[in-house]
Amino acid sequence: GMAIMRHVSSLTDVLVAIGGSEETLSILPAIGFRPNGVATHYVRALRPMRGLLAATGVGRRALPRLVSKGLQASATSRFRVGRGWTSRMVPRAEVRKAALPLPRPTADLAVLERGPGLFEYALDCPAVRMSLHAVERDGKVCGYFLLAVANGGARMADCWMDSVDAADWRALIELAALETRRHGDVGSLVALASDPLLSQSLMDCGFVPSRVDPVQLLLRGREPILHARLRVQMLDNDFAWL
Repeated sequence: GMAIMRHVSSLTDVLVAIGGSEETLSILPAIGFRPNGVATHYVRALRPMRGLLAATGVGRRALPRLVSKGLQASATSRFRVGRGWTSRMVPRAEVRKAALPLPRPTADLAVLERGPGLFEYALDCPAVRMSLHAVERDGKVCGYFLLAVANGGARMADCWMDSVDAADWRALIELAALETRRHGDVGSLVALASDPLLSQSLMDCGFVPSRVDPVQLLLRGREPILHARLRVQMLDNDFAWL
């Protein structure tokens, strides 16, 4: 593993590590990785009663807690998509002409590169069902989200909204949740956020934090090339299909 990492690091200016096992997290600082924020996993129940129905044989003491969780989840499983907002699936053959807005850096946020080739690569994934969706407002493409569905769960592997308005991001998230719920075998949607705007927008849409992973960087040069927090998504790791 170290030999592969050294080889890859010789091909680029920076390596990104998101999370890792306890052993990995103890090794990364020793070989030069430095912290650059955290990535938080958020989850939203889309079919809260699924867990209740599956909990057969549960004891009396556990039942009230289970019902309480189900009622709380029900309150966050309602979809609130504003007028004029729609989403449409982008077939793999049309990715290059879809003209999706791609992530752009700001003064306090660095982003990783996106492009049609990466989306095509994701849609070709043989392990999980991937689908790319354009987000539109009154017919104009404003953003996108990429869903990964497998084993009764879904993940928002990637997303972007060409806006700094939290209401626009909430619209994207609600559309992603609504699209996910069309899969009859899916009970929840998980997303990853490392920037305040997406994190707050997810919580405003009923997502709750479930786990936090450190984001670390290994720079080839001594001078830092990033002066801002790095935005990462599940597509930047194996979280989208692991």
